[in-house]
Amino acid sequence: MAAPINQNGFTDYTYQGEVFANGRYQYINPPAPLNQWVQCFWQLDTPAGRFVYRSIPDNNVDCIFNLNNTRENLVVPPFYSAKHFEFVGPVSYFGIRFRVLAQRAFTVVPVGDWGSASPLDLFGSAVVSAIAEQVETATFFHQRCASAAETLLENIHAINIDQRLNRFIQHAYQFASTDLVLSEAQCAEFALSSRHLRRLCQQEMGLSPKQLIRVLRFQKTLHVMKSNPRTNPAWADHYYDQPHFNREFKSLTGLTPKEFLNSSVLYNKLDEPS
Repeated sequence: MAAPINQNGFTDYTYQGEVFANGRYQYINPPAPLNQWVQCFWQLDTPAGRFVYRSIPDNNVDCIFNLNNTRENLVVPPFYSAKHFEFVGPVSYFGIRFRVLAQRAFTVVPVGDWGSASPLDLFGSAVVSAIAEQVETATFFHQRCASAAETLLENIHAINIDQRLNRFIQHAYQFASTDLVLSEAQCAEFALSSRHLRRLCQQEMGLSPKQLIRVLRFQKTLHVMKSNPRTNPAWADHYYDQPHFNREFKSLTGLTPKEFLNSSVLYNKLDEPS
């Protein structure tokens, strides 16, 4: 099934890997029209022990609530190499994964200005407090998703992003390949200099244009590997050859493609890969 086009006019895919434990990870894709802004709601439940969750780059923003203490919440902006989140269970986390740039429908603060700000600072105390209360009092995951969706829909505002940057990202999502060279001539097609494009991209995404494209190309290939596993070779549309793909994969995840597909993104600290 194709992902819905987000409100910025392009289709964004995200694949984070598998959790090899039944019932530990759940996710729901929100219904229209919220699915233009929110890619999914998710919940991660862990038993007692020391755990690590390996998160890989996807160009998205996640807002995360600790269900054991919803005053503990955080936002994870786009990043460029695998992040390892360590925590002690038993604990449960509820997350909202926004589509690319779509978090700007709920916060006026661009990613480049976030620093160490909390969700309260970025999304407003009323919205975050309402969602925190809803996810804390709800009994079931689907109830948390429905309540959070209602609150988000009530608080959407117009996104104020430079349309030249939006056109560039639309172009990147449509034509992501090894041939997308950010020359002055190509940047001029978006009415930007390469320097101005880098500044806008860093401000709104926290990434350089080349980093954004590399993550996008990587995620598109992961989508093919996950949704059409018999496609051979999955990397052919976006990489020169398999060694090029393997180098990029290792650079972004810290693992080879085979290691990534055969390992759980959630694992006990005692079993941490070397």
